[in-house]
Amino acid sequence: MQQIQGVLDLNFGENVSPEGLGQGFSHSLTMKFSTAKDRDSIYLPHPVHQKFVKLFVPFTTDVLVYDYWE
Repeated sequence: MQQIQGVLDLNFGENVSPEGLGQGFSHSLTMKFSTAKDRDSIYLPHPVHQKFVKLFVPFTTDVLVYDYWE
């Protein structure tokens, strides 16, 4: 998905916290965008993202999306 214009950074990792507060979430996918337009108008409707959603989401029991700006 880093090939999509507007995606500045992408990180994927497994939850390794010993606190037990992950509420069932085992992995994280973090992406960085410059603007809301890059996220909303370029990334979200992009065919590569849509293909990822169709392939990935059926293998999950829940998804949490959390947007913030640094």
